[in-house]
Amino acid sequence: LSGCVRIENNLDLRGIDSINYELRIDSKYLKKIPWQLNFESELKKFYTSKEIFTDDDMFLFRKKGLDIIETENQINKILKIASANISTNLKDIEIDKLEKNYILGSKYFYKINLDLLDLEKFEDLEIFINIINPSKVSTYRDYNNININKNKITWEILPGKINQIEFSFWSWNRSLIWTSMVLLFIIFAYYIRKRKYQLGSNLPQLPS
Repeated sequence: LSGCVRIENNLDLRGIDSINYELRIDSKYLKKIPWQLNFESELKKFYTSKEIFTDDDMFLFRKKGLDIIETENQINKILKIASANISTNLKDIEIDKLEKNYILGSKYFYKINLDLLDLEKFEDLEIFINIINPSKVSTYRDYNNININKNKITWEILPGKINQIEFSFWSWNRSLIWTSMVLLFIIFAYYIRKRKYQLGSNLPQLPS
């Protein structure tokens, strides 16, 4: 496996309870090597042709509209198939989610753990998890293998390590925010109109 593939897992959390998951594997060689072909063949046994796209050097799997438990289960199903193909025991990914609700929106806290200690013998294998969030994301400490650009996390997964990340973001109640802004505008306009009327009524009256 050394230096032959780039694996990208894309998690789109913008839907909160309708998560889109995508797995993409790009070969660094002109043609795919045997384990890639075996892996693709196994996945095709469980998923439809509408969910899998392939060409000579790329494999793409997409699953849409998942909740957090379904997302975790799908990734672990793929990890089990990969384990069988490379004869390595890959541990399940663990995704924990906590939601706190407020008047104008909800704050979400995520913790993801991926144990790849048994993958240590595969050097230079490129693995990434890209996470797209509905708003600007925050982490609770600095990570050397993680890059954050506004609402997107690019997380380089390190073989032979226990990979962990904790992050949070806001999901705003846009309809409530817009309604509040409209009401404030109406109140402000009413205040200005009333103030103008009061100022006008205090002007000296012309003699009749």
